[in-house]
Amino acid sequence: MSESGGLLSRLRRPEYTGANRCWPCTAANLAVAALGAGSVYLWGTVLVSAAVGAAAGGAVAACSLAMVWLRGYLLPGTPTLSRSLPPAVLGAFGKEATPSVARGVTGPAAETDGGRDCGDPAAVLRRAGVVGEDGALSGEFQADWDARIGITDPADGTALADRFDLPVGTALGEVGRGVVARADGERVGAWPSALAARADLASATLLADRAPDWDALAPADRGRVCTELRAERETCPDCGGALSTGSTTVRSCCGHRDVVATDCVDCGVRLVERDAD
Repeated sequence: MSESGGLLSRLRRPEYTGANRCWPCTAANLAVAALGAGSVYLWGTVLVSAAVGAAAGGAVAACSLAMVWLRGYLLPGTPTLSRSLPPAVLGAFGKEATPSVARGVTGPAAETDGGRDCGDPAAVLRRAGVVGEDGALSGEFQADWDARIGITDPADGTALADRFDLPVGTALGEVGRGVVARADGERVGAWPSALAARADLASATLLADRAPDWDALAPADRGRVCTELRAERETCPDCGGALSTGSTTVRSCCGHRDVVATDCVDCGVRLVERDAD
């Protein structure tokens, strides 16, 4: 049982399946699978018998469906080929040419009255007394924050909805190495790692008692403040290793995007991801 689970884990490509699945690419690969299975059936029938053709075609179809389910595609290089398509072609399939940035809580897109704009997130943190004028974290706050991160569940959608004033029923799920929050079928937040999600949940809990007018802030602004706080860290809250910030590229099924990322030099976990601009 464990060997089977291990094999499936090695075959899976979470960056191209689940919430990251590209349905146009999936449809194209399924069409190729159907064509291949049909061809095997016809040749098997002509060369041997209808029974052999049906068995061989069925086996090809089953294996192809399993590969598309586990990996998101059948044809090797599908994601790379898709990335080379012009933006106009990707748009015709309802797809963006570049992946989104895992910037934390963004809130519902239709949010209109979402509360008071926080303006400068760093100013909110200074007023809360958790960072100084130089942007350095208060040692007392960081100790409280680290302790809270240690007991925070990154999959607790109910807590996330409460801390960031998101819709009831908000759910979190892993997507590749990151975490995505959805509510009513809409993406309302994304983090580059489960640790980043835990850090935001923990900091929002603490800021609710420290930041003036926290309750008046819109979900997206609370998210901006928590992302800013993550960016001010100098050590990894998980292993204590030093953090390094630099330019890198994130890739999705059909595109790539340049970002500025903060990673732990020891454990490799990504804590912050921002637009390169």
